Amino acid sequence: METFLLKVNPIYYAAVIKGEPDLGPSLVEAINKFIVPLLPEKTTFIIGDKFGLAEILVSPFVVRLFLLAKLGFLGEGADLKLAEISKWDAWTKAIIANESVKKTFNWEAEARKTVDRIRKVREGKGTATANGAKV
Repeated sequence: METFLLKVNPIYYAAVIKGEPDLGPSLVEAINKFIVPLLPEKTTFIIGDKFGLAEILVSPFVVRLFLLAKLGFLGEGADLKLAEISKWDAWTKAIIANESVKKTFNWEAEARKTVDRIRKVREGKGTATANGAKV
């Protein structure tokens, strides 16, 4: 959790709060360097085959990063680059597939809020369409 918050979450906030475009390469680098070494080789989740505390704590951010990439807010092709990180991709998909996460995360509402929030930030900075995000 600490590593995720210190090394990955600042990229999320740079995209959402500051409206910075093209953060995909930075995110891919941070995940490869700091998160992948912590992910298990033979189990689905950090502590085994059960959704644990680590996943509970980071799941809101993991799901939102996935959404940012799919919406194009991390730069073109960021979602594909993230999918190429096999351990990250498997872990992310397992988190997204968790029943509790599926019940509590409203994809449509979150997508609308994300698009609106980033659009407002970028419009204020004069970069509303700088990265070709699917707005």
